[in-house]
Amino acid sequence: TEIYTLSLHDALPIWEGGRVVENAATMTWLGGSVFFFGATLDNLAGATINAKAGGTLYAYSGTNIVNNAGTFENTAGTTTVSTAFNNTGSVSVTGGVLSLNGGGSSSGAFTVASGDTLAFGGTGIYAVTGGSVTGAGTLLVDSTTGYGQLQFNAAATTVGSKFAQTSGAVAGTGTVTVTGAAS
Repeated sequence: TEIYTLSLHDALPIWEGGRVVENAATMTWLGGSVFFFGATLDNLAGATINAKAGGTLYAYSGTNIVNNAGTFENTAGTTTVSTAFNNTGSVSVTGGVLSLNGGGSSSGAFTVASGDTLAFGGTGIYAVTGGSVTGAGTLLVDSTTGYGQLQFNAAATTVGSKFAQTSGAVAGTGTVTVTGAAS
């Protein structure tokens, strides 16, 4: 087995027909769009996806999923994920905005650096079933493109970053403690 570093940029990759793309090393996304037509992107444990310049993972037809068991980093620009995004690993926003708009779930960790934003919006329901949300950045619920929902379903979740809700809903069965500023 050989492991390569994959760089996605400029072109319009189309993943379709039940395709499963597995990242076991480093995938560097240099901006642009990736179109999902019934496809899955699995970021395996120990692997990294680094979104460096903003772009969109578009969900068109069929079931489209990003499963993150490794590290998903947004280091620059505004990155929008309109597929479902399931996180059992770690998500780090150290530059710009990461917007999860297709629903999904997380039992993993989210870290948001000062001046940066992790946003939940779109029309999906995103369920936090465990893990953590930390950092000096902003956790934003903003569903300007639909009526999305961020659910906290863990027994107890601490949001250590700033918390803002401009639209959409915050719901769930768990207790949420916000230790940062809230608006």
